[in-house]
Amino acid sequence: MESPWWDGRYGLVVCGDIAVYERGPARPTGGAGAVAILFGINPQPPIRFEINARATHMEHTYDFFKPRLGCEYPTVNGAETLSCYLRALDRCYQRLKKRTGSTGSVSDLADYAVFHAPFNKMVRKSFARLRYNDYLTDSASVVDPQGKLSRFRDVPLADSYTDKELEKAFVNESSDLYKKMVEPGDWLAKRIGNAYTASLWSSLAAILEEKGDELVGKRILMFSYGSGLASSMFIVRVASPIGKLSSSLFIKDRLDARRIVDPEHFTDVLERKEKKYCTFSVEPAQELAELWPQTTCLERIDDIGRRFYTST
Repeated sequence: MESPWWDGRYGLVVCGDIAVYERGPARPTGGAGAVAILFGINPQPPIRFEINARATHMEHTYDFFKPRLGCEYPTVNGAETLSCYLRALDRCYQRLKKRTGSTGSVSDLADYAVFHAPFNKMVRKSFARLRYNDYLTDSASVVDPQGKLSRFRDVPLADSYTDKELEKAFVNESSDLYKKMVEPGDWLAKRIGNAYTASLWSSLAAILEEKGDELVGKRILMFSYGSGLASSMFIVRVASPIGKLSSSLFIKDRLDARRIVDPEHFTDVLERKEKKYCTFSVEPAQELAELWPQTTCLERIDDIGRRFYTST
């Protein structure tokens, strides 16, 4: 907690979102998730923010937005949003290295890395992009014994975001380091899809469950992104044993306990939701028995739009 007005109480931050898309190639990337985070000051905090290791970048863009108020589906400029993400990543990484005085590679800055994960290939590209940045500042920091990467040194910045050969080359170069630094936390997003606001923090939870007390003393680089756009990069350090925390998450067990439905059923649910979106006097059709015990869920919306909830 950083504020002269802090009175000693802990802060609770809840990040939750639902990602759904119209019929088409983006729909399978959708997902949902929520993460609750407790912040405060503790003599022996399990996870500590590195105060000076943070950077932010913002722009006014229309890469992803929701102009149709009667519909929850977004308008997505696919190519633009990928470039916006990578551009924000560049700016944050460069500013973070400058602020921390780091002149080495990403592996010198942190032991692990987690990213906002709209889909896993974007995470893979993001880590490769960090390695491209490393190459531009210090070519000796990357693995290039035959000098094949040298042809990318003079690629104009704007072109580099859409250069597929450059992207592929640095994905290959960063492959071994990706397995070490990113894979321990990328598995959850692969299994639940995009969770928007919860995406980054659920990936942190994933690496905590995966590595447990092996993380003590380790630094984790985190990159957060939101279209429109706002982005931040920062570092957290696991400062004390987290065995109790990591063993109480049960993420894999809960994922394995999910009920599998076919795509046709999923499509039917979304179509029914489309018809009732922004309407009043509604009772959800879903059977409560389909939900996990102690799940809070919508019971009904009355004739003036008030929402009432119940618990299973």
